[in-house]
Amino acid sequence: MLTGKYRRGESGRAEAMGGKVFQQGNNEQRTRILDAVLAIAAEHGASPDQVAIAWASSHGAVPMVGPRTPEQLSSNMRALDLTLTPDQLAQLNEVSAPAGATTSRLRALHVA
Repeated sequence: MLTGKYRRGESGRAEAMGGKVFQQGNNEQRTRILDAVLAIAAEHGASPDQVAIAWASSHGAVPMVGPRTPEQLSSNMRALDLTLTPDQLAQLNEVSAPAGATTSRLRALHVA
């Protein structure tokens, strides 16, 4: 997903195996999340995977990454040096919030 293969209008590998490889949930929220990740990656000169890993890590999570190549592993590891700004974290938290979540509830969930 982070490569943009599954953005609206792109089929990527979604057509493989009769379309059963990736869920059809190519919805508006997923598009907004991907757009935010890509924009923040561009601001940092980083890759989308690095932003996603840094974002998950900012919440105390230990992301389980599954690099298939040494290059992907190297990119994933560089996420450890990426620090997202409070505004960037807020943007990512907002676009990924479940429908109906309030801003005050989001703050409570995402206190650093």
